[in-house]
This record gives sequence, C-alpha cells and structure tokens, in this order.
Amino acid sequence: MERHSLPSSASSVPTPESVQRAKGGGLSIRRFSLWLLVGSALLVGVLLHGTVLMTRYYNELDHYTATYIYWQERADDVAKASDYLTEQVRLYVQTGDIDHLLLYFEEAHVTRRRERALEELARNNAAPEMATALETAVARSQLLMEREFYAMKLTAVACGHEESLLPAEVSGMALRGEDADLSPEAMRAVAMAVVFEPDYELSKQFISEHTDRFLTAAMDDIRTLQSESLARLSRSVTIQRILLSLLMLALAASVGVVMNGVVRPVQVFADCLRRGRPLTVTGAAELRYLAGVYNDIAARHADIAARELILRHEAEHDPLTGVYNRNMFNRVRDLLQNRPVSLALLLVDVDYFKEVNDKYGHEAGDRVLCRIADALGDSFSSHDYLFRIGGDEFAVIVMDIGCEHADTLEQRVRQINESLSRAEDDLPPASVSVGIAFSLSGYRADLFGKADQALYRRKQLGRGGSCVFEEDEEGAGS
Repeated sequence: MERHSLPSSASSVPTPESVQRAKGGGLSIRRFSLWLLVGSALLVGVLLHGTVLMTRYYNELDHYTATYIYWQERADDVAKASDYLTEQVRLYVQTGDIDHLLLYFEEAHVTRRRERALEELARNNAAPEMATALETAVARSQLLMEREFYAMKLTAVACGHEESLLPAEVSGMALRGEDADLSPEAMRAVAMAVVFEPDYELSKQFISEHTDRFLTAAMDDIRTLQSESLARLSRSVTIQRILLSLLMLALAASVGVVMNGVVRPVQVFADCLRRGRPLTVTGAAELRYLAGVYNDIAARHADIAARELILRHEAEHDPLTGVYNRNMFNRVRDLLQNRPVSLALLLVDVDYFKEVNDKYGHEAGDRVLCRIADALGDSFSSHDYLFRIGGDEFAVIVMDIGCEHADTLEQRVRQINESLSRAEDDLPPASVSVGIAFSLSGYRADLFGKADQALYRRKQLGRGGSCVFEEDEEGAGS
C-alpha cells in the first residue's frame, strides 16, 4: 500500500571559515551591474527625452491635420447651408408646398450653419486673412436672401397662402407694381426666373469660389506648419537612431561580460549538479562565493537528509506495524474533507484481542497486530490508506468507491477473516469486525460516526464480519 509523504526542507548555515574559503578572485557582478545600470540609465533617459519630443512633434502634425479638417468642415457648413437655402426656395417656387418655405426659414433662423461656422472660426482664432474669404461668401449668401424672399412672396400670393403662415421677411415684402397685377401663373413664372436667372447663378458661383479660396489658404498655412514639424521630427528620429545604436553596443558588451563571467560558469555548475559532483569554483566573484558555500552545505546535506527521513517516517508511521499512525489519519482526513471524490471508511476492530494478550502474552499480541496489518495491506489498493488508530483498532480509507461496491468490500473482509482464522507461526487464529460507511463528497464530518455505528451493529450481530451503514436502516451484516 502506497505511503504518502509530506514535503520537507533542510537548511544549513555556512560557517565563517567556509565563507572565507569560498572567496576568491574574478569579476564582481555587483560592481559591473552598477556601472551597467548607470550607463544604461543615462542612455535610456536621453532616449525617453527624445521620445517625448517625437511625441510632441507627432501631436503637432496630428493637430494641424485636425485643424484643417475642422476648417474644411466649417467651409462645408457654409456651402451646404447656402445650397440648402437655394434648394428649398427653388422647391417652394416650383411646387408651392409651404413646407419648403418653413424648412428654408428653419435653416435661416434656427440651424444657422453659415453664421455658426463664422462664430466658431472666430472663437478658435482662425487666421483673419483666411476667415475674410469665408465671411465674404456668407455675406453674398445673405444678399441672395433678398431675392429669395421676393420669389417666395410671389409664390405665396400666387398660391393664396395666408399671411399669418408666412415669416415676417416674406409677409412684409412688397411686390413691385408690374408684378402685383400679374396672374398667379405669371407670378410663379417670375418667381422661377428670380431664383434661376444667370445673375443668381453667378452669385452662387461667387460663394463657391470664395469658399474654395478659404480652403486653399487653409491648406497652404497647414502645409507650412506641417513641414516645420516634420523637419523637427526627422531630426529627432536621427538622434534616436544614434542613441539606440550606442545602447545596442553597450548591451553587446554587457552580454559578452555576462556570458564569460556568469552564463558559462553557471553551465559548469549545472553540469556538476547533473553529475553529482562538487561545484567548480569559477566565474565572477559572487559565483565563486556561492560555489564554495554550496560545496560546504552539500557535504553535510546527505547526513541531514537521512536523519530527516527517519524522523518523518517515525512521525507518520506506527512503529509496531509500519502502517500510518493516528496522526497521519487526522492529516489525511483533513486533506480529504469535503473533496469532490467518493470514498469509503472502514473501522477495523480486532476481536477478543485482550484475551490474546492475557493468554499468549503481549509479544504474541504484537505479532497478531502485525499479521492483521499485513492482511489489510494485501487486501487493498496502493492508492488506499491504512492506519492504526488505537491499540487494536485500524482504519482504512478506500478511494474512488461508492456504495454500489459494498459487496466487494464485504467480500474482502470475509477473505481477510478466512486467512486470519488459520493458525500461523505459532500464532493463534484471529478475526476482525469491520464497520463500513460511504461518502460521495470526500471525508465528511459524520463519516467516522457512521462507520462506528456500523461496527457496533456488527458486534451486536456477532463478531468476525462486516456491516455497512445505511441511512434508512441500522445496517446489514455479513
């Protein structure tokens, strides 16, 4: 049956004499690391400063790009707002649908994309020479609105729209004398001519040209700023490359020192460890020191390990039978407590053991206990646990087994009693009574009590057999 041991550790403190013997020549890792740290820190500090500068220049480029996009969006707002007003007034004069008139004035009075674009440029300090072109485009767009109001007035009168539905700019617009006497069809024809005539188209072209002029000036300004930032960024990249090259040279030099002073000696140490030989004192000063200390400790370790193994075995095993003792039973019980494994606990009591001691003597009684321990050990798997928990009491924890295998355990108990019933080596026949309890969730707190109840039941029914604890019944014997 497998004996489960717990890990232990041994330590040994080297004497001052062994420390002095371990000291020797060689490069000092500490001194070399200090110089390497200082040099690397300086290079890394300069690299970090260069990285900060590169980040700043990159952010400048990104900012200039975002600024151009922002200016382009404001120019688009002016152009789209002007085109939207033209679209709505033309739709109104063509269809007479007053919804287009209302959409026109919603843009003019509420959305106000043209005016808001100029306000945002002023708040963000756009260059005055650029903003002037956009302001001129907005001013011309606003001038066009007078024509558009007149065209809408003509359409509203021709379509008979009530004055109360019209905005003040349209309702307050007076028709020219010759237009006031026209028929509704003629009025709408005049309105169409107002918003489609060549002069109107020239004004729209004027607005588009000044919007493009604003974007051209913005692009020229942004390109100048980007070129300056790009030149600074290029210089920073060149400096970074030089510093990185110096850092790589420093690292290469440090790798050479580490390989000769540390890595190769460590490989020698590893080879010595694989061969079970003392470490060769070589390499850097610290490694020479460690090799000497290790050799001093290793010289004494074998004796310490042997004594520790003996102490551990004595602490975990019963000195008479060689099986686990009560202390190990408690430890295994705690390890298996409420674990998701199925197991069975068998409490084994030697029948009439006091009479054996009284009739044959304690030496024979001890030999009977050893015989029973051997019989139990031979009957269970190496993955199970066998303990002596009292004078004539044993316990077995059987792993990975459920109550459906109760018959198997009872059969094993019968076989054990059959082998013990035969006298052997001048020892009297013996028998055991066994109480069995199962658990599907590790070692439960009530498992020992259930097994003990089953054992008591077995003794009531007659010794030399087994009894399984059952929830709904007192137990079943064999």
